[in-house]
Amino acid sequence: MVKSECIPNSVADARTPQRLLDFDILSCIMSHISAREDLLSCMRTSSSLYTAGIPLLLSFPCLILPQRLRSFHEFLVSRAPASFLNLRDVFFVLYRHDITSTDIELFKDILRKASALEKLRLFGDVLGEDGEARDIVVSLNTLKTLRIYHDSDDEKDLILSRLQAPLEDVRVDFSQKRDVFSLLADFRNTLETINITGARFSGTDLCYRNVTSLEISYYDELRLSVLVPALPNLQKLDVAFSEMTMEDPEMEALREDNLQFQQARVSPMWNLTFLSADANSLYALALQIKVPRVRVVELMPLGMEGDGDPAWWNSTMAVLRPTQLILMGDFPIVDCDQDLSERFCEGMEELRQLHVTLTR
Repeated sequence: MVKSECIPNSVADARTPQRLLDFDILSCIMSHISAREDLLSCMRTSSSLYTAGIPLLLSFPCLILPQRLRSFHEFLVSRAPASFLNLRDVFFVLYRHDITSTDIELFKDILRKASALEKLRLFGDVLGEDGEARDIVVSLNTLKTLRIYHDSDDEKDLILSRLQAPLEDVRVDFSQKRDVFSLLADFRNTLETINITGARFSGTDLCYRNVTSLEISYYDELRLSVLVPALPNLQKLDVAFSEMTMEDPEMEALREDNLQFQQARVSPMWNLTFLSADANSLYALALQIKVPRVRVVELMPLGMEGDGDPAWWNSTMAVLRPTQLILMGDFPIVDCDQDLSERFCEGMEELRQLHVTLTR
């Protein structure tokens, strides 16, 4: 007869804390994995590591396309409520012509239950005229990053006017220009990164002291007397597609205004580490500070046809004194055998790197 082996309750009880401790240690170790693919590889090795990795996996960006929306919702529901609480970063790509009314309800259910969500990106028109969806987004008071693409301007206005979250990073595109400083006034004490398509800037007494990165496109004008006081600690400036060109009479007046502001300024200007601008914006800004990394896009307006060599380019680069210069965009007048450094980099004694990506 085979004797059955009985394990005393005291021994079994003693083992339970040890198993729990082992799981906590596994979770702690896996929390140091910084790459999503590495985490997935680790989770495939055992059921314990799979279970321990799920909360960490939900902290990585989750890209949700129409064909994945239902399965993603089912996954979250099967592990609720912890799965919804662990969801930190989600990127929805949803257009109403690709999804059903049921899908929209699933989308709203995910956001409604993701009470600790920190990063939300919406690409498409899923908000539409759905007041409930908008209200759910507004209720996300833990958001630090909000990016909305391609939905209606009115929906974006309403969300930004009612949201009470401590936003640090905002990116929104508008078909009709918005006054950036007025639009984001409620987040001026927390914002670090601003990215707006369709922008204008009016004078303001508000100060966005924590903002270090400003990226704008399709804007009216850049007046340093407005930007510098409002963004005193800016380090990265990326601007493109100004409404004005070098041929516009107003451009010279704007450039002169920016030069005079810098000459009259007593306190230091921005300590920029990176500047990206199209040729028109670069000309209008007329910055008089050193910038280590400079990128110039849309080179066509440079006016360097034939043997032309606009003095403003050489004088601008002599002031900026970049150590890295990146040239990008259309530039059909360059001979393939021509040394670009002779044309663009004359007198740049501090330049160490030249990167060129040109189309003809």
